[in-house]
Amino acid sequence: MQRIIDNIPCDTPSALQRGGSFSEGVLKSDKIYDEANILKVRLHALVASDDSAYFTYPEYIDRTSYIKRLLTAEDGKKAQIINFDINYVDDRFAKNLTKIYSKLLFDFSKSAVKRASMPFHIILEEAHRYVQNDNDKFLLGYNIFERITKEGRKYGVLLGLISQRPSELSETSLSQCSNFLIFKMLHPTDVDYIKEMVPNVTQEVIKRLRILQPGTCVAFGSAFKVPVLVKMDMPSPAPSSSSCDISGSWFIDKEER
Repeated sequence: MQRIIDNIPCDTPSALQRGGSFSEGVLKSDKIYDEANILKVRLHALVASDDSAYFTYPEYIDRTSYIKRLLTAEDGKKAQIINFDINYVDDRFAKNLTKIYSKLLFDFSKSAVKRASMPFHIILEEAHRYVQNDNDKFLLGYNIFERITKEGRKYGVLLGLISQRPSELSETSLSQCSNFLIFKMLHPTDVDYIKEMVPNVTQEVIKRLRILQPGTCVAFGSAFKVPVLVKMDMPSPAPSSSSCDISGSWFIDKEER
């Protein structure tokens, strides 16, 4: 905070000085005092928790410098892919952290002098954990993911959503998607949701979703003239995300005992 205040010119009254009379009035309001006290408790709990490490930075840095440093690899070259591994934090914190970085990149791109000069493609794995119909629009006035899907293209910010439960995604965000790669889907709620929300999807495509083999998807949207069946190459090396071999782990061979 001291570094920020020191940057204010001496001949210009600071925000703290200009808001002095306002602050005195706020202190007399029981409602504002109670809400400020709740905020104080929450901030203290965050600082005292293990999650405080995510907000600790060795030095003061502005947004532009932080993003440039974020995009620089260890060898000094520009990094093409930045992987944020947040599998080991709880859903609530992971959701907030994802929104903070998404808003950071969106605001950076929106403030650029030359529009879309540095494009970003934000890809969210398990997107139903973050892109939801939640209370952000009532707290902040908008949902950052909905805003990116509606306005991000003109600023060079694209959003890719990967989810096993599309029915839990934000309806606005999903409706703004231009292209879809849909793998095998059996749950009737998700199938009906795709049918209602995705434009130009036919009943034939819906039928195919139930019988697709692993690694095969139906692709359609603005990048495809007609819906096509796509066979993906399996990843090598394979990620450690396959289902547990329960029968193999639990089976006991009597001859080996």
